[in-house]
Amino acid sequence: MKHTTLTVISSPIVPYNEIILDTDTNLLLEVVCGVGLFIADEEEIQLYLTTNEKQVVFQTVGCIYQNVSYLVQVAHWYAKRYLEFDGAKISFYPEEDIY
Repeated sequence: MKHTTLTVISSPIVPYNEIILDTDTNLLLEVVCGVGLFIADEEEIQLYLTTNEKQVVFQTVGCIYQNVSYLVQVAHWYAKRYLEFDGAKISFYPEEDIY
């Protein structure tokens, strides 16, 4: 991943969710652990990560950033650093296939 400044902050809307902020590109990527209460926004891009223990959704906020390969890199960065999941595989699923 190119050198960039990524910061993780608490979501101002949903207390248990986090937001990844890229201060260089203004990318906002919401992190939702557990998809049971998650409702995908069709205007946004979603990345779904499944581990043996949990499902995690990464969803853009404001969808200003369209480089999906970079979104995957940011999700990998978060998974390795905050989920301690070294073999993170990011997969795309239709909403109906994640349950």
